[in-house]
Amino acid sequence: MNIELPTLNPRSTVTVPYAYTESGLDEVFLADGFEIDEHDGEIYVSIDDADALWWVIARTIATQPCALLPRDIRYLRRHLELTQAELSMRLCVDPQTVARWEKGQTEMPGSAEILLRLLVLSRDAEAAPVRVGNDLFSLIDQLSLRSAHQRSTLVFARGEGGWALQPARG
Repeated sequence: MNIELPTLNPRSTVTVPYAYTESGLDEVFLADGFEIDEHDGEIYVSIDDADALWWVIARTIATQPCALLPRDIRYLRRHLELTQAELSMRLCVDPQTVARWEKGQTEMPGSAEILLRLLVLSRDAEAAPVRVGNDLFSLIDQLSLRSAHQRSTLVFARGEGGWALQPARG
């Protein structure tokens, strides 16, 4: 997928999708739902309903059938508003282990990865417990085949129902 990245020069026309690098994830882009402004020579990007966007990104990462990257682990932990020590308690590992996962020094084992995904999805469980449960079981099945899956570019758009992942384009 070829993506033309926007320029942040306010005198130029901004093209979409916007590379949402502020998320800490290289592959996240916004199709709409943002504004770029200049104030006193500084460029500012404002995101419509940023909290909802962060939830959609977290849920999308948690349900992707590919291994979590170090930046994904950090994003999900921060999304859960947990410190490394707090996440380590929930996963029954040493706090330095979480730090090593986030730095890419060691690979996160499958059981810890599934539990982290479950923690993220359980935050959404009140809204749709059956869907979350089905997503998790399907995801666990797909993770066993994850070597065949590559991380794809994630493009999000804001519509009437809120933020949503856009279908992949050929």
